Amino acid sequence: RDGGLGESTDTKQYQGSSVNRERQEGPHAHCIMLDPTNRFAYSCDLGTDRIMIFRFDARNGKLLPGEQPWVQVKPGSGPRHLAFDHSGRYVFVLNELHSTVTVFRRDPEHGNLQELQTLTTLPRDFTGTNTGADIHLSPDGRFVYCSNRGHDSIAIFRIDPRNGALTALGHESTRGLTPRNFAIDPT
Repeated sequence: RDGGLGESTDTKQYQGSSVNRERQEGPHAHCIMLDPTNRFAYSCDLGTDRIMIFRFDARNGKLLPGEQPWVQVKPGSGPRHLAFDHSGRYVFVLNELHSTVTVFRRDPEHGNLQELQTLTTLPRDFTGTNTGADIHLSPDGRFVYCSNRGHDSIAIFRIDPRNGALTALGHESTRGLTPRNFAIDPT
């Protein structure tokens, strides 16, 4: 292979909107990721406040409806990006518009999601404007990091390996404005 991209093998067009008329006037799929087994694909739709769930046919490159076709997040949240824990049992979703992170338990057999917890990515005393941008796990799988555009920080959470629950640990300044993306040093 030469590293080039081939033609698209599948396209999905979502329908709907949500409560934020400026940012959620229609569907806005922001990311799509395969689960660690390559059997399921999950797409964050900021415009409809849904995480779309597909079975992935790797042989033909097709997205097929999941047993649970989507899971709804709180209206106005705006799911943007997601990350899987190392076991594949939990999914962490960064919600851009509400500056929150939502934890889902994932059924690895059927791909279904069950909401467990939602936490703010901001300090309690922050009163400015903010949107969440990116989410990553530490290389050892013990921590979740979320970027805040407005507070200009990385929110840090510890993952409880027994149940996927997050505990907020604090914030680290990005020492710059509007952090959209970030990377974690693998060492």
